[in-house]
Amino acid sequence: MIVLCSESNRTDPISQRLDYQCLQVQPDAILGALSSDRIQAVILHLSGLADTVVEALESCRLLQIPVIAYLDSHEISIHQVARLAALGVTNFRFKEDSTDWNSYIFQILDKQRRLGILESTHQFLETLHLREIERTREILDQLQMGLMVLEGEEDGQLTHFNHRLEILLNRDLSPWQGWTLSQIQKTLEGKEERAVWNLTDPWERPSGTELLPLGASWIMRSIFALSSHGMVAVFRDVSFEVESGRLDPSGLPSLDEAIRMLSRQIGWTIRHTGIPFRHFAVAHLRVAHSQFRSKATDFADPVNRIRTLAGILFSERGDAIIPIRAGQDDFLLMGAQSPDRCKRRSRIYAASLAEAKVGTLQIGWSVRSLDQRPLRNGFQLEAELKRILEEQARVAEEALQRSAKQSGGFLYTDDGGYEQFALS
Repeated sequence: MIVLCSESNRTDPISQRLDYQCLQVQPDAILGALSSDRIQAVILHLSGLADTVVEALESCRLLQIPVIAYLDSHEISIHQVARLAALGVTNFRFKEDSTDWNSYIFQILDKQRRLGILESTHQFLETLHLREIERTREILDQLQMGLMVLEGEEDGQLTHFNHRLEILLNRDLSPWQGWTLSQIQKTLEGKEERAVWNLTDPWERPSGTELLPLGASWIMRSIFALSSHGMVAVFRDVSFEVESGRLDPSGLPSLDEAIRMLSRQIGWTIRHTGIPFRHFAVAHLRVAHSQFRSKATDFADPVNRIRTLAGILFSERGDAIIPIRAGQDDFLLMGAQSPDRCKRRSRIYAASLAEAKVGTLQIGWSVRSLDQRPLRNGFQLEAELKRILEEQARVAEEALQRSAKQSGGFLYTDDGGYEQFALS
């Protein structure tokens, strides 16, 4: 139903042109007409705005009913148009307009319908988002992992956190809810805890996982991007892993821990599928001519430098490679990788270093087939794997020396020996 508000006591000519059901009312009766839930739109054919009309326009805005102002361009003033616009009227039709009224109203109603669908969808997604955040918060609480959600572009606001994060940080975070990241960082200026809030935008460069000292504890932090412009940070206390030697202070696993991880991975595959790993690879990677050596003192510390290089090189976590710290600018890489995959990974590492402008890549691989290796006995698996890895690490070191003397990377296989390949 269309409500036509007119000052005329006679039937308004507009109502005779409409195919829609039309209810013509005087200005003082418009509020009563809006009580019906069948109203689709309101047409104002008035020379002035009475108080009841102003109140009706506010009701239309709240009820999201489109309003059309029918005006005479020769009689109306710019001030009247401005007042109507200020009251929420966005549709203006002039007497000189000869287009069909029905098609005009259909376009307005169709636009309102589509806007209503978009708004309903947005509200549904927002509700779903809040439900998922609450569910995630409860799960991480049970896993003794801290959760932090920052929403908004650039300087995001702290919108969600769980109780476990407050325990890890030994701080009540409720006063900071709604604060921007820069406000929190400014409050913590000069304190060790500030490092926890030095968050890199995951849309610009995924920061992966970082290990942060906090008092007598070590905190592992992982950052993930939100599709709605923001980030999620997950925190875990890994003090035991660091103190027991399973994690290096740079955040990378120790050699013994990497062997344990790979032993479990290979053992699971053999036990559940009966198919041994086809290939196993070890690489020695070095960042040559590292720019960090001549930069600020932040990078003079070996742990900070290795963390930064690890963030640049290993931001992608789905490549089945375990990096291990092997020196100031060196890493050992271990994983189930075929020769072709090793070459592809090397080119990704070289491109990441070139993009960050921090140095050039030198890399040597040792790839062995495990088809004939006696790895089916679970009790001997770890010891046998350790022997294989130590042997392959020596071969990878030799391949690295060849890479340092010549351009490109080097890869060793039992069948083909040392092979040189391009890094671009």
